[in-house]
Amino acid sequence: MNNQTEEKIIIRDSVHGNIIVDDPVAIEIINSSEFQRLRNISQLANIQLAFPSATHTRFSHCLGVYHLIKKITSTKVFLNFYKNKPRQLLITRVAGLLHDIGHGPFSHTFEIVYKITNVAYTHENYSRMIIQSKDSNINKILKKYNFTNDEIDQMCKMIEGNSENDNILSSLVSSQLDMDRLDYLLRDGYHTGVNYSNVDVEFLIDNIKISKKNNSTFFPTKAIYAVTSFLLARFFMHIQIYSHHVNIGFDMLFSSWFQRLLDLYNNNYAFKYKDSLKTIEPFLKKEKVNINKYIELNDFTLMSIIKNFTHEEDWTLSYLSKCFFNRTIFRNKITKSELEEYKNALLKRLDKESLKYFIIEKKSTIKKIYTNELKPIYFSENEKGEVLNKLDEYIKFDNFIDNKNFKSNNICYTININ
Repeated sequence: MNNQTEEKIIIRDSVHGNIIVDDPVAIEIINSSEFQRLRNISQLANIQLAFPSATHTRFSHCLGVYHLIKKITSTKVFLNFYKNKPRQLLITRVAGLLHDIGHGPFSHTFEIVYKITNVAYTHENYSRMIIQSKDSNINKILKKYNFTNDEIDQMCKMIEGNSENDNILSSLVSSQLDMDRLDYLLRDGYHTGVNYSNVDVEFLIDNIKISKKNNSTFFPTKAIYAVTSFLLARFFMHIQIYSHHVNIGFDMLFSSWFQRLLDLYNNNYAFKYKDSLKTIEPFLKKEKVNINKYIELNDFTLMSIIKNFTHEEDWTLSYLSKCFFNRTIFRNKITKSELEEYKNALLKRLDKESLKYFIIEKKSTIKKIYTNELKPIYFSENEKGEVLNKLDEYIKFDNFIDNKNFKSNNICYTININ
């Protein structure tokens, strides 16, 4: 860690242009090993298998969220409301910068590990651990700039989406219209090459208001269609990008690979590559990983581990490991007769119990466009926001998804074994 901190850094960004970082604490955090690790965590896991230019990382996304929070808290509305609380604005900017610090390799794909092992961890939990751990450089930097334990806890609660101190500022970090979502829609759309993720960010930022009476953010009614456009953009991105069949196929491959690894481990299988096993063994044991060990994990270290397992004696683990390197993923285009032929081909190599690693039935789900159940988006017909109305009092989305193309159904996925 450098003893001297630059007063300001300017980062050229493909989405926002110039990102100006002039908070000394933010500059030091960006230069920390924990934050630099995010350069090696892909934002969209392996969506790049379908969209080759989608190679952007959590590093640039976190910078983008910091930039948007800094931009919105620099508006007259926020500066006037928080004129006596500049520290709160700084806490929010740092929370935005750190909101994804706990992501594992392959971003959200890695959280399949927690589902399989039935462990109630998320990347937000690891974000809290990294931020609060006395062993982390980030915690040392926060302490250097006199952040109290309560302020650090407040920061973590903002990231987790359950802040009780300030509903207004926490909504910028985690809500149905937060700066995280605004940035990833713009960034993911740009790098995948699609246009329907475009959001009128400038208009939304210029029109967000604060209701002192209701302690909440709101928009004037003239912004209804800009907000609706944002919600539809996110919905379409889920349908076309985040739920793309290649992305689902990769997630299923990772799920089968880890399940086989876990089953072998629980059956005391003699692994060849014990060093590789040791790196991820805490996950197999359902343990929390030591922070110093956790930050060593990224896309490249995990792919190296998977590469080693291609040489294992167990055919299933070896084959599934090899699939990561030749774009062999699970597919859903199979008829009933083809499925029976596939099963028979598998049974020539494997026992019946092993079919579960190659045939997966999954229920497709449709992301809701909007819900009033969690942190609703409010509108008001007067400047002060004395009376707030929820979005669904103006716009109804239920009929929009009442369409056969958006129905949930069970789909059978298989992986090529040629």
